[in-house]
Amino acid sequence: MSFVGLIEASIRLLNQVDLKRIVALTTVIETNWLLICLSVGSSDLEAIGLALVFVHAATTSIEFSMVEFVYKLSGTRSVLAVGGLSASSPQLASIGWLTCLITIGLPGTSIFSMKFLFFTAFIKFNIILAFFLFIIFFLVLPVFFIRIWLLVLSGPAASSGLGNELTLAELAVVLVPIC
Repeated sequence: MSFVGLIEASIRLLNQVDLKRIVALTTVIETNWLLICLSVGSSDLEAIGLALVFVHAATTSIEFSMVEFVYKLSGTRSVLAVGGLSASSPQLASIGWLTCLITIGLPGTSIFSMKFLFFTAFIKFNIILAFFLFIIFFLVLPVFFIRIWLLVLSGPAASSGLGNELTLAELAVVLVPIC
């Protein structure tokens, strides 16, 4: 059921334009990933699932903060209406790119380590499912996630124009989980 839930959430994610819902659907995907780790019964996968909970908590809090700051600056959470954040808010855009790279699992990040360990352990369980999950986690979802944030951060400027840069307090809220 977790595999079906993962596929269903991934499909819904591909058609989503609301940034907050995109982050929420990534939570659904990672929750199904955790359930897959726990349902297999392997102690290696259970340990990976536990680590995933902590990594997910940090990355999701950053992503929700980013969405709220984008909303504060632009007045909308729609990917179609927000654009050009890099030009109007370079600090937020830099944090956005960092968050995006962490979330998709760029090599060297904790998510990449979790994915690598997961697939190393899961391939022993079911090579066919491991192959399909690999395609989802390493190809489909990262490409989609980068495309969305590329539109928000470097896309055509929003017609209403974006507001000012983040305050120091807001910057700290986003940077603390990264550290």
